[in-house]
Amino acid sequence: MQDRTELFNLPSCKIYRPVTIAGGSYSNMLGMNLARFRKFPEVKEKGLRQLPRMVAFTSAHSHYSNKKNASLMGLGTDDLIRVKVDNQGRMDVEDLERCILKATGEVGSAPVLRGIDFYRPLAY
Repeated sequence: MQDRTELFNLPSCKIYRPVTIAGGSYSNMLGMNLARFRKFPEVKEKGLRQLPRMVAFTSAHSHYSNKKNASLMGLGTDDLIRVKVDNQGRMDVEDLERCILKATGEVGSAPVLRGIDFYRPLAY
């Protein structure tokens, strides 16, 4: 099989290798795992026992698998916070900010990054 970096004309990189994922559930779980690993690389050796409590924010219209994956990843479904969407299905930036402020107030030491990328409010 041809290397995907060549097949899709991606830049060559020794840090990552592109993968093909069969569906939405697994790709969402992989994304959650990669985000957790990026923030807490020690999870590989130490597991969840050494990590602070974490929360994740997802669109109210997000794939159903996010709730299942939050449980499988050890995050817990209570800490998967669903954010309202606008009439075009985009995440409501004001609600996201409220959710973050609420989570940081309630959770205290949760690793919620304050540098929120509002991507011209959350992309198009």
